[in-house]
This record gives sequence, C-alpha cells and structure tokens, in this order.
Amino acid sequence: MDNENVQTHEILMFGGPRVGKTTLLASMLQDSIRAIVDDSLALQMTPRGKGEAHLNEIASSLSVGYENDNEMTNFENVESTNFPVDYIFDVRRAGPKQPPVLALHFTDTPGEFTSNMDDDLKKKFSTSRAAILVVDALELMEGSNYKIPANLRRNEPRNARNLVLAWLNEAGPPSSLMLCVALMKCETWIRKRSGLDPESATKLLDAFKHQYREMLSAVSSLDTTNRVAVVICPVQSVGNLEFVKFEPLQQHVYPTPIFRKIVGEATNKQPKKGFAPVDADQPLRHLLSWVLIEQLEARRLQNESYQSVAIRKTLKACDWLFELKTAEAYNFLRSTILDIFGQDSDLARAVSSFVHGVKRDSPFAVLRGNDLISRRSAVWDFLNAKFVPK
Repeated sequence: MDNENVQTHEILMFGGPRVGKTTLLASMLQDSIRAIVDDSLALQMTPRGKGEAHLNEIASSLSVGYENDNEMTNFENVESTNFPVDYIFDVRRAGPKQPPVLALHFTDTPGEFTSNMDDDLKKKFSTSRAAILVVDALELMEGSNYKIPANLRRNEPRNARNLVLAWLNEAGPPSSLMLCVALMKCETWIRKRSGLDPESATKLLDAFKHQYREMLSAVSSLDTTNRVAVVICPVQSVGNLEFVKFEPLQQHVYPTPIFRKIVGEATNKQPKKGFAPVDADQPLRHLLSWVLIEQLEARRLQNESYQSVAIRKTLKACDWLFELKTAEAYNFLRSTILDIFGQDSDLARAVSSFVHGVKRDSPFAVLRGNDLISRRSAVWDFLNAKFVPK
C-alpha cells in the first residue's frame, strides 16, 4: 500500500503565536514512541518526508539546558509559525520497510491566523473531523499576575473562538467533531510532588473555562445536535522543568519565562534528565481513537449488509453494555478493524491497545460530548476485552 492510497485523516491545529503547536507535535512524537516501546506494541508512527528531521531538530533544541541545575531561560527557542505547515504521521507495523496503513495529517496553522483563508485551507476546515487547540498554561495562570498586555498575549481566546466556529461551520453536520485542548507547560500545576496544592489541577481547568468561556458558549450555541466533543489534555511539555517567574516586562517585548529543574520523577517511566514530556501522547491517543471510529462508521454506512439494529447501536447507543455482547456486533467490529489494518492482526491489536490508553480522569476532562467519548471508549473497551489477548 503506497502513501497515495492510504486513508488520511485531516487534523487542524489552532493557537496563538508561540503557544507551542510545533512543540506539541515534537513532544507528541517523542512521548508516543516511548509509550509504544515501553508497552512493547507492534506499532510505529513516523512523520513523512522532512517532517521527522524537523521535529527531531525541535526536540533537540528543547533539550538545551536541561542538564543545568541552575535556573534556565533558553527553553523557548522554537521559531513561531508564520504560515500553514503540514506534518503527516504514518501509522504502520513496527519493522523495516513496513507500508503505512493510515495517516494523520496535521495542519499547523499560523499563530496569528484569521478566519480569512484560501481555498486549500478552507477545504481542510471542511474535511477535518478533529482539531487541537493549543493553550499556553503559563500565560493562562500567570499572565494577569505579571500584567502581560493584551497586544502581547499568545493565547488569544477570541481568535480561537473565531477559528473554532469557522471550522464547525465548514465541517457541517452530520459529522461528529472533536476539539482536543492541549494545555502546554503545565508541570507547575499538575506534577505531583511535595508541597503541591492538590487543587492546582482544578484551578488550571477553571482558568481555561473562564478565559475561553466565549468560545465554549459559542460552541454550545452552534452545536444544537450535540455532535461536538471537547476534551482537555494537560501536557507536561517542559518535562523536567517547572515555571519560576517571568522576567521583568519590557516595553513591546513578551517577558521571558524562567524555569528550574524539578527534583524527583513524575512517573516511573519518565527519565530524570533531559527533554522528557509527560502525557504528550494523550492528544494523539484521543485523536486516533476518534478518527478510527469515524472510519468504522463510514465503513458501516458503505456496506448495506451491516445495517442491522445491533450494529447501529454498537456505534451509536448510550446503552452499549448489552448490544456489544452480540456476536454480530463483535464480528463487524473485528472484521472492519482488520480490513482497515490490512488484515494485520498484530498491528490492529497494537493500535487498539494504544488508543485504549486515553485518559479522562482529573486533571484530564471532557467538557462537552461525554456521551460521544464514552461510546468510542466502549468500542475500544469491547475490542480490548475480546480482541487483544491479556
């Protein structure tokens, strides 16, 4: 199967200048590779073309200064995106010369992008069933305390509102859509260590809901058929550093954040030193789970022989516990998953296991469309119980 015949899923990336969109992609790649290796999954995700070298270069640049025990200021050395940049992640079986079975096409939109778009980008808005909104948690939590002027702010909630609404209008019904909100550089409020306020994660979520309330309200008003899910994924993209302060504000210049090394480990799997993001794989798990279920649903609609009540309820009904036990539902899901992955049962099991690892408990959250997320989780729960050996 060559790249031209691979099922490609479009995913948009929103966010102000320098909030960390490209950093998220680099962190996502590093953290997902580590998770796949640690769990011994027969799965490989690789950026296509020059994307792999570019994201690895960004990961290397982010590692500068991590070995220094003193305070550091050179974390934010990734250039801002001034025009749309495309990254395609191929999903394939682990091993040399394995063909891709599907692809995730991320469009990293410019930080200062507006709703005025060319035809090519407009088409991506209409075909994307998932999007990521990247938010700078440092500014979210400390921007007001340090009196960062509005014209220097990176998060730009109003611009995010306009972009998300443009996407929802272009994508149009009846498709279900997911907005994954990645809260970047949130170690200071998420990582568990001595002296951490146990309510910090709640404060982080509350700050997002307050500052992006216009966007969330607009989505609720537009989504009259309950087809949009909004999930929150805190990403510890700085890894082994924590925020200390912003340097004194200079006129017309964004203040430089100061970080210092964190003492201790966040998880048993996280390296103690160097660039070690935590939970950067979670947006990818959510996105892959979402688009695969959309692909399953599309296959179902294309095949009249699977239009039974049991199949429809498998993918749509809230009361899935009974219907998922039917042999017809299981056979449909298993055969369709195998068809998507070229009859490679090891790869199908690996992907199923990977997407089954999505997190929804605090500090993660589902702000909207919990039933949509639950139905998708139900399918993966079922497949992992029946299809993936213990």
